[in-house]
Formats: sequence, structure tokens, C-alpha cells
Amino acid sequence: MAILASRQKLSSADINKLRSIKPGLAVDFQLSFPTTVKRVRSEFIGADGRKILIFKFPDEKKFGPLRDGLYVDSNIIVRLVLEETGEIIAFKSKVRAITMSPIHAVWVNYPEAVQIQGLRAEKRAQIRVPCELNALRGNISAEHKNKLAEGMILDISASGCRVGVTRKGREKIEDKHIMLEVSAPGQQEDFRFKSEIMNIRMDELYFYYGLRFEEKNHYTEALLDRLMVSP
Repeated sequence: MAILASRQKLSSADINKLRSIKPGLAVDFQLSFPTTVKRVRSEFIGADGRKILIFKFPDEKKFGPLRDGLYVDSNIIVRLVLEETGEIIAFKSKVRAITMSPIHAVWVNYPEAVQIQGLRAEKRAQIRVPCELNALRGNISAEHKNKLAEGMILDISASGCRVGVTRKGREKIEDKHIMLEVSAPGQQEDFRFKSEIMNIRMDELYFYYGLRFEEKNHYTEALLDRLMVSP
């Protein structure tokens, strides 16, 4: 489902969703720097009623210097996933304060509007499974193996998956159509999925490839039977 248009003011349902955010929940900050935009990870600490939301200052050892993009009166975009419903919440806000004690924290104004992406219609499983991304040469039906990268499947459904690949020493994969392969110990052959790269995102450490399986086959059902977790 596409992200809904921002509402002009918060509804009671929006407020309840914001109130349901639990301390310790991981969040994503989108920061604007003079020459670039960077997304970094943070953590929700708490709220002061409907005035302020408080987050941990992102780890600069991991994400690099942030002071040119994260400072008092700067605008940031916050994204998070509600644990209970799986809905994605996004909002734009202004940094009210940055404090050092008792914890290095970012205080932002309570949002005036939010965007909500609804539940996925398709069941997905969050997993950690090693995989290979291999090139398809010539006719897409050919399965000639030419390794592009090794990675980790982070979530999977019947129609596709998301794969993380370390950026260290690697360039972004330019191939549009690839073969995803997952080792299947004890089986006669590995699980293989002809896939199309639908989107590519990145942070300081990883490329994240959103893959769509180009055809359903017995590999899909067999792998999902092993990996999908019943609710």
C-alpha cells in the first residue's frame, strides 16, 4: 500500500499510534547536509506529552560526524515501524534541543502531521539467511553462474525478499535481472530464484536490494515452508 498523504492535523488514531511507540524502538533519521542527504539509525527514548519526542543521538562512531545535519532548529524526517501492527510511520519535525546529560539525546517537536503505510497484504518473515547474488548472462532462462555478491536475506515473502550486502570493497550491482541462490544442505540442489532488482537503498555499511521473484516454483514454497514463522 502506498504511503498516505499527510493529514493537515493529527487524528485521534494518529495520536494513539504515536503514543504506542515504546522506548527502545529503533528509528530511522533522514538528515539533510549541505551537499547530501543521509539516513542514520537512532532509538526512541520517550515523550513529554504531546509536546516533545526524545531520541538517542545517533552513534557518530558508526555513522560519522552528524553536526552539520543534526542541530537545533534543523528539520529531520523520522521513520519507524510499529511492533504491534507492522505499520510504517513517517513524519517531519524540527529539532528543539540536543542534550548531553544524562544521555546524549535529540529532542524534536511533536509532529503536526504523519504519513502511514499500512500493513503488508502479504505475509513476510524476518530472517537472517546467507545467500549469493549471481549474474544471468545471455538469455534470462540460462542459469550460468557468475557471482556478483554474497549477502544476507533479511526478510522474505512468496513474491520477493530483501537482501543486505556489505559495501566494503564492492560497487552497487548494476544488473537488473539476477539469480538468488540459497544453500540447501542435505538437498540435491540449492534453492534458486530468478529475480528482478526492484530497488536499491544503502546506508554507511550496506547495500539493500529489494528483489521480486520472477516466477513461482517449487523452490519458493519449499524455502518458505522452512523459513516462514506462523503468527
